[in-house]
Amino acid sequence: MRAENPCIKEMKVLTLPHKQKVSSCNYGPFDNGHIWMGLSDGLLLAFDYPSLKRTETILPFPSHKTPIKRILIDPTNHIIAVSQTGQVAAFTPFTRKVSYMYMELPRNPS
Repeated sequence: MRAENPCIKEMKVLTLPHKQKVSSCNYGPFDNGHIWMGLSDGLLLAFDYPSLKRTETILPFPSHKTPIKRILIDPTNHIIAVSQTGQVAAFTPFTRKVSYMYMELPRNPS
């Protein structure tokens, strides 16, 4: 989609089924994170950026399908969801993979 504003180079639009309404939204962690949407029916959705491919569909409060009021994202990939009724759920939906490279540094001549 091409935006009318000359400052916007490209825009993607994400549409949901007509009965679903976004009740909260957040992005992260950092600049390579996911777009998280809390819905009025209690679902929590994660979308990859920039493809907008859905990567997660979570119902954090199965016994109470209340709207997700707030989404907090910890830099270590912990997601905290707060429902409209005050329930709190914390989870880590993604496996964090870290690769290390060890380098031999030259010693200072003495």
